[in-house]
Amino acid sequence: YRVLTLVYKLSLVLCYTGLRSHPHVQGSLFWAIVLAMAAYTWSSQPYRCHWTNALSNVAHVVLVINASMSFLTCVDHNSALLVGSRQSLFLIYANSLGLFVMVAIVFASSALESWPASLTLQRLLESHGVELWEWVAAVRETRILVLECRLAPAMQVPIHVVEERLSILRDCWVQAKTRDSLFEGILNECLQELAELHETLAGGSMYSPPDAERLRIMQEGAGRLRGWYDSKILMAPRKRRILNKLLAVRFLSSGALGGEGTRRG
Repeated sequence: YRVLTLVYKLSLVLCYTGLRSHPHVQGSLFWAIVLAMAAYTWSSQPYRCHWTNALSNVAHVVLVINASMSFLTCVDHNSALLVGSRQSLFLIYANSLGLFVMVAIVFASSALESWPASLTLQRLLESHGVELWEWVAAVRETRILVLECRLAPAMQVPIHVVEERLSILRDCWVQAKTRDSLFEGILNECLQELAELHETLAGGSMYSPPDAERLRIMQEGAGRLRGWYDSKILMAPRKRRILNKLLAVRFLSSGALGGEGTRRG
């Protein structure tokens, strides 16, 4: 039906541009193309959802009415309905009624039936089977992972988990694209979001694979931090521990001697 729709639109464009100097032939051919497409749509009902078919049927009815009025005007048909004011009022009323019916169908479909339609879900399950559940699980886990990464500090982002999820999601997207599935767009959106997150946070995560330049910077930073720490302390940690032990021994020995002197007294 997509290919037929493209041919239909191309035929209308060629009819409009190629037959501008022959208005009678142009109007007749235009009306014939529109009527043929509308008849095919009414008879085949190409969409899976019956609400979409109803919307398409009403739109083609309005299009046929407009094309028929233009055809009658083009061939110089004598009728009271084709008088300027009456024809304009008739087209205004017909198009307004068609627009009202289409809006009513849209509201009725959203209120009476959830999206996607049951026929669409059935077709997806029949055509994909187990792979469909894998795609749904991949999308769900990706959404959760993206949320956790955005809430966590940049250094604690599990970038190795992000890379594993990228590989799984890429495989799912290739499968969906090969099957021309509706999930191809959803998987592609998740893949782009996760790839952007990886590109943004990979450099600052402590789970990133080792890099020579990064290790050099970290070693230099550790040396500078150590030098700053040594410059701010009054005594080396080793000497401080020794003095603490000597003071503890002194306090213990003085307490013991004080207790002995008290007992002698």
